[in-house]
Amino acid sequence: MKKKAFFFFFYSNWGKSCTLRKLTNNSPRIRRVTLAGNVFYIRRMSNDDHETKLLEFVTNEINKKGNHAIIAFCPVFEAGRKSKEVLEILKKDFDLYFFVIKHEYKGSRVVANEEIEVLMQYGKCEVLNEKIESDLRAERFTKFILANM
Repeated sequence: MKKKAFFFFFYSNWGKSCTLRKLTNNSPRIRRVTLAGNVFYIRRMSNDDHETKLLEFVTNEINKKGNHAIIAFCPVFEAGRKSKEVLEILKKDFDLYFFVIKHEYKGSRVVANEEIEVLMQYGKCEVLNEKIESDLRAERFTKFILANM
């Protein structure tokens, strides 16, 4: 059985890190969380923060962690970016799941349908269409994870 990687997916400065901290009682230091008896390694630094470091992580480190994964991810699929390469590497050893925040909480930006369609080529997607605070986003993301374990 393959391990599972769950992506928390939306644009830069939309609160990915804040929402993922909710899974670890607001601690930015905790790197593992157990949900329903399953251990997950959490990668809060997304590809929009340090794309090359995320690529190195999925190439060299993630399988050494021995766990399922929760990864912050940003929709940057234009030419020259490494997002698809990251997904191609991960899909060899992981089933991929994407929890997409469609609308920016405090603004008007929206994740494009074309970006969601790219994700659907790699795994299961759930799109959150509501503008909700980080506590509720974390709760919905957790429910998505548990429903797919």
